[in-house]
Amino acid sequence: MRILTLLMFLLMMIPAIQAEKDCITLEKLSGNNIPCQLIAPFKYANPCNTYTIKFYNSTPEEIGRTTLTDYTGTDLCNTSFNFTKSGTYFFNVSSGDSGRIIVEGEDNMASLAIMGFFMVITLTIFWAAFKLTFSQNPLLDFIIRRGLYLLGVLFISADVAVAMNIAALAGLEVQGLLRMILIISQVGARVMILIMFFMTFLQSISMWKFEKQKKRMGEDG
Repeated sequence: MRILTLLMFLLMMIPAIQAEKDCITLEKLSGNNIPCQLIAPFKYANPCNTYTIKFYNSTPEEIGRTTLTDYTGTDLCNTSFNFTKSGTYFFNVSSGDSGRIIVEGEDNMASLAIMGFFMVITLTIFWAAFKLTFSQNPLLDFIIRRGLYLLGVLFISADVAVAMNIAALAGLEVQGLLRMILIISQVGARVMILIMFFMTFLQSISMWKFEKQKKRMGEDG
């Protein structure tokens, strides 16, 4: 139970939620820092909501536009930058200001190490369930093996979640097919765990009755 609780806690921490920072002041702007804030360097003559900002990719092709808003606690205007894919972006403000933002690829070494760790644990769990004998009592050995298989399925779900996190950090859009894979894996893991738990319960009852019958007939010494 403690292992399951720890695993669910780790999954809740992926990805970590961060407060929005100023895009321009970040030394290395990556998908992990986005969304971030674009803040006007000086006060505009008119209210913020009278200015529009347009975003372009490197083509350049317009990929979004929005109205500026008041930057809380100041006389400045700001807006949120939400494009996480690696590349160069340009923006033009109707005030005449313009600029460039470069989103770099995230260093995924730490995430890859975490995924490698989860995969090693997953393989070890299934190997142990398949190869090792945990008890001379057939019923107890069966229950332990099935418990490991259930835990292994849960770790597979965690592997997929970590893989999706690495894709997001690399600047890939975790939408569409990738998001569907994540949802299917999470739902599938839960359904499989419930089915395996139910089948384990029924088979355990059957094995217990069989062992009890063998003792009653004197076949177990």
